[in-house]
Amino acid sequence: MDKRWLSFELHKRKILTLILLLAFMLSLFSVEWNSNLIHSGGFKTAKQIAAAFFTPDLSGDILLLALESSWTTLSYAAAGMSLAIIIAFFYGILAAGIVVSEGKIKRYIRPFLEDSLAS
Repeated sequence: MDKRWLSFELHKRKILTLILLLAFMLSLFSVEWNSNLIHSGGFKTAKQIAAAFFTPDLSGDILLLALESSWTTLSYAAAGMSLAIIIAFFYGILAAGIVVSEGKIKRYIRPFLEDSLAS
């Protein structure tokens, strides 16, 4: 008879899953399940959102707000990518080992390189 189903090995991932499931179950018992739990105007609001989806407001104010918001989003994206490219450029030079192939400075740089290669 195969008794492999009796053995249960707990790995870190399984322990974390059990802890999270237990926390979820405890949170369900702490909720006061009554009629006030769900907002009574929720269906009305969902209906308004669905109606606005099929008949959008294309007034000048809304379009101007959408344009300004899109420009802000693109500005943040460009700034973030520029910063990431600059940081990656310098880390790439250090990781290549060309600049610090010998000498005392390699002793200080090596721990940072080993940490980034391990992950």
